[in-house]
Order: sequence, then structure tokens, then C-alpha cells
Amino acid sequence: MKKLTFVTRNMKAGGAERVISQLVNNFNRAGIQCIIITLDNEEIFYRLDNAVKVHAIGRKSSNSYLDKFLKYKELRRYINVNKPDIVLALPEDIGIYVIPALLGTKIPVVVSERNNPWVMPYKKITRILRRIFYPLADGFIFQTEQAASFFSPNIRKKRYSIT
Repeated sequence: MKKLTFVTRNMKAGGAERVISQLVNNFNRAGIQCIIITLDNEEIFYRLDNAVKVHAIGRKSSNSYLDKFLKYKELRRYINVNKPDIVLALPEDIGIYVIPALLGTKIPVVVSERNNPWVMPYKKITRILRRIFYPLADGFIFQTEQAASFFSPNIRKKRYSIT
């Protein structure tokens, strides 16, 4: 059985969260085992099939920098134990940390760009990290052709199509 792991901030109400819930429920019905890893420990808004596992990492430290480091360290440990066939990270501000966290695991990481990359992310450090780490990802999902056109040909050639 194929194993697919989604990594996201939380499963509260939102567009990316709705997409994840729809995807995992459909993949689950197709016989693909799905796990959702959330960085925050928040209530799940959307209905998930009973077979879909959710692993909430939650807060690890009151220091925001240490907390982020420890969350992604826990993510790496969890991924190494569960050995999914692929990890899908979304949105982009999660993907930029999932990529380096999983370097060397030999587990493919696909990042889903859920926003307009011409204006998002707002934070300069996130844009810099995207430039550094995106070339190391195994694949990308873009919502539109215009979003894909923002990225270099090397990034665009790693584009996945979900059809």
C-alpha cells in the first residue's frame, strides 16, 4: 500500500486545509494510506475519514526559533519512522522548512504553492529561503500557469500535475 504524508501548519478552517481534507479522503478511498502532520496542535475543522491519521507536533518551546527547530526535528524523526512514499508540504512557508528537514532521508518532498508567488510570501526571509531550498525539492504543484511562470525553468520542470 502506498503511503502519503501531508505536512501543514494546522487543519483549522482555510483553503489549503480544505484541499488537504479532500485529497486525503479521496486518496484513502483509492487505497493510499494518508497521514497528516500538523505543526500546531489545533482542532481539526474538516471531516476526515477514520483511516486518515493525524499527528500533531504542537509547541516544543516558548522560544519561537527553538520551537521551529524542534518541530522540524520531530517531523524528521516521525518521517524516518513511518517511511512514507512521498511527503507533500503546503503551503509554501511550510515547504521551505520541510525540504531541509528531510534532506538525506531519500523520501521525495513535493511543495504545493497555494498563493501567488509574485506577492507571497510577505516575509523577506521566507522569500530568501524559498530561493535557497526550492531547488532541492523533488517536485512542485502550482495552482496556475501564472504561478508556475514565476519560477526558474529548473523548478518548473519538477512540476507535478494532479489530474
